[in-house]
Amino acid sequence: MTYPLILLLPQLFLWLGHHLTPTFTRITPDTALGQEQAAPNAPILLHKIPIPNQFLTAHAGLSYGGDIRIGDLTGDGQVDFLVYRAIDNFHDGGGMKPCFIGAFNMDGELVWQKGGGGLQPGRPGPVAIHDLDADGQTEVITLFHQDHADADATSFADVDMLLLDGATGRTERHVHPSVFDRIRGEGADWAHQRILVANLRGRSVPQDIVIKLGPHVLAFDDRFNLLWSYESSWHEYSKIPAYVPAVGDVDADGKDEVNGGYFLLDNDGSVLWAEMLGSNMDSVAIDYWDHPTQKRAFGSGYGH
Repeated sequence: MTYPLILLLPQLFLWLGHHLTPTFTRITPDTALGQEQAAPNAPILLHKIPIPNQFLTAHAGLSYGGDIRIGDLTGDGQVDFLVYRAIDNFHDGGGMKPCFIGAFNMDGELVWQKGGGGLQPGRPGPVAIHDLDADGQTEVITLFHQDHADADATSFADVDMLLLDGATGRTERHVHPSVFDRIRGEGADWAHQRILVANLRGRSVPQDIVIKLGPHVLAFDDRFNLLWSYESSWHEYSKIPAYVPAVGDVDADGKDEVNGGYFLLDNDGSVLWAEMLGSNMDSVAIDYWDHPTQKRAFGSGYGH
């Protein structure tokens, strides 16, 4: 009999934000042997890995670490964990302006940390793990709040783009894109900020990023140069594009497109089509469906 490797990540990360014990669950095939199975495919709690105490903060009687990203930061072939928090000054505690990031390993040992303070993000925010410069070493791509700028919650004038060495947290690139100074947002859509790794230039590996900031979609190369920008014409709540876009190669030209639910953008940012297909277009994807070599753009509307 074989036992699957199960990480109870979604349940756990929600748990971290609302309960007093800042731990998550690790289940391994070896330790699963011999455990009585109460129900088919039922998970078994076997081990807890603590978030380092240095990474914890407290608010309203709760102790927590923050939102989580997963990847091999140190290059040892083992998964590591990245916890981050954001300043809380907008809708639902949206995590669009990270101010603390900390890395730790499977043993709960601190690897590195940057910044401080912040609260549990109300939405997953703009932090990603990827080898962006294709040098064989993992980096952390993040937006990061800066105290030097006088900006309100709907402005990005106080936010920079950082590329951090995954193993040490050392800053490899620090840029304030001028486009951030003119971008503003409002309403529920502004609380959803994402960084998506993409291949917009047809490289052998993905070395570009797409950032969604409310109604804005921005594309950058691995040096954080702006490639293009797009602004949706839909701004009314329940009648806005997908909170989280999807990237993928729809036309099989070796370059990714961006599916926003109400629009499909080519790799150069040009609009392939734009149409309001349904209210609350919360979920989108690009993947195979009815053809083994042709990907399709999917959208799921009328949700809430």
